Amino acid sequence: MHRIDHATAAPGNLFTEGSPATATPSTTVTDDWLNDVQENICDVVEAAGIPLTKGNYTQLRQAITAMVTGAQKAVVINNATFEASVSNGEAVRWDSGNSRFDEAIADGTANNRAVGIADVTNSKVYLYGECPLFTGLTPGARYYLDASTAGAVTDTAPADGMSIGIAKSATTLFVDIDALGVRTDQKNSFTKAQIGTPGALPATTGTVTLDLATANNFDGTLTGNITLANPSNIAPGQSGVIRIINDSTPRTIAYGSYWKSSSGALPALTAVAGAVDLLGYYVESATRIWIGAQGDSK
Repeated sequence: MHRIDHATAAPGNLFTEGSPATATPSTTVTDDWLNDVQENICDVVEAAGIPLTKGNYTQLRQAITAMVTGAQKAVVINNATFEASVSNGEAVRWDSGNSRFDEAIADGTANNRAVGIADVTNSKVYLYGECPLFTGLTPGARYYLDASTAGAVTDTAPADGMSIGIAKSATTLFVDIDALGVRTDQKNSFTKAQIGTPGALPATTGTVTLDLATANNFDGTLTGNITLANPSNIAPGQSGVIRIINDSTPRTIAYGSYWKSSSGALPALTAVAGAVDLLGYYVESATRIWIGAQGDSK
């Protein structure tokens, strides 16, 4: 766009109505300036997806409103280039080798690295927020990258899980792409050690009440005799180890009613100063916890 630059323009490329008294002509409105103004305004309207309509004097306002509203609802890449097979509403990944977006698929390879949803018609990729390019979604359901059809989303999580978003309505998805990580509803294979940090004993003398929601394993050095009370947040199936160290004085342990032993005799602590006892446990039910001991492991 440009300011009026005809020879009759006032200083600073401004318009003037002229002055007969000083023989100053009024500014000539040229066709190139009018076309420049017209096309810039029309471009704003059309870029917002609004067809130009003669006699409608609110279209520029509509376009600005739509752009502001759209910016609030989604994060979008503009001027995107797509592989030829990509369609509107498909999950896409970045193909760095070809500098374009291609269909993503949860096939256990790098092809699962979805970054957004394709709007091929408008050369856009929705990275985050509301994406109104779908049909048949179940409102409130979570959708995942499909494992069999490239670019598709499904409400069933595949093994190579990649969450795409949650349906706002049958046609709009809240896009929020994230790798699912380890799923707890299936068998997982780890190639590195998985470590649960031990929780500290909540007390080192007197009554000790473990909170089993905070850790599987617990650790502490006693400063007096203890009673291992019935723990809180008991979850059947949980197991772990309680590592207890005597200080300079041998200590004793008593138990709450939920602790059980196959021998009938609950394990005692090693009666040696500085001894280390490992108490292994398994939660059978909300009121039964099996416990056994390996004494003086120092």
